[in-house]
Amino acid sequence: MARPDSPEDADDLYDRGFDLAEAGDHEQAVAAFRRAAELGCVLAWLGLGTSLGELHRWDEAGSAFQRAAELGSADDAWAWRQRSADAGDDPQAAAVLACWRWELTRDPALEADLRAGTTDHPPARVALADLMRTDGRVEEARAVLEAGALRDELDSWLPLGDLCLVEFEDDVAAEAAYRAAIDGGDVLAHTNLGMLFRERGDLAGAVRHLSIAAEDGDELAAIHLRELLDE
Repeated sequence: MARPDSPEDADDLYDRGFDLAEAGDHEQAVAAFRRAAELGCVLAWLGLGTSLGELHRWDEAGSAFQRAAELGSADDAWAWRQRSADAGDDPQAAAVLACWRWELTRDPALEADLRAGTTDHPPARVALADLMRTDGRVEEARAVLEAGALRDELDSWLPLGDLCLVEFEDDVAAEAAYRAAIDGGDVLAHTNLGMLFRERGDLAGAVRHLSIAAEDGDELAAIHLRELLDE
């Protein structure tokens, strides 16, 4: 049988991954599914997530299922996460489901589920803060994100900066949060920091940070950079 790195098409690789997973060889299945996904097979993201889950690589499994959902396999990804949550196989499954439900429904009744998920799944903290902000509880939202920042959760820095800037008009705190996000590797924070500098009139700083984000593929940064250069 051909190896996963041989010049096969996506369907062949998916079939190979499926056969490997059925045989219990999830390490090799991951390699086949990942390559098939890279070649455009949407179903391969589900297979990849399933095999990663079998290997207890929860973070990677969650990312694979999230990608499957984004590409249109939401129902299957949702069902797998629900089964994992019900069975207790994946400690992050319930938190991930709560985040997905918040994004889809904006239901404030999800607060308890999101709060429970903040320990195992940092994006749940961001979703919880978003819920509080939507409800007008901006001080609580800030406290939640600051707690995440103290835990070195990279996810919290960018939304903390946005919250400080928009809700509290504290551009000093916002800048500090954006810089912390950048230090942690969040390239998108260059866009936010660049826009902050633009508002201050620091055009050189704005161009510098927007250029970094644009070069990394952020289209929003590219748009703002063009506008700034046109001016």
